[in-house]
Amino acid sequence: MLAGNARPISFTLRVLLFVSLATGLSLFLTASLVISSVNHHFMEQDAAELQVINQSIENIRYCPRITYTVNQSDHSNASDA
Repeated sequence: MLAGNARPISFTLRVLLFVSLATGLSLFLTASLVISSVNHHFMEQDAAELQVINQSIENIRYCPRITYTVNQSDHSNASDA
């Protein structure tokens, strides 16, 4: 740590650099963990929503359609009143 006649780096400066490096690294790891968790959460939500949409489409495709028929006698009675 000596360069010619220069004094060594002070203990305070070395501790400061170590603490700032450790703090920065821990903040980076925490941020990446939070971002990963949020992305995973939204992917799960999207998958659940797509599954509901898919189930709705399958229900429409494969269930028999309900058709209602109207008797002519019902219309003639309603118009006579």
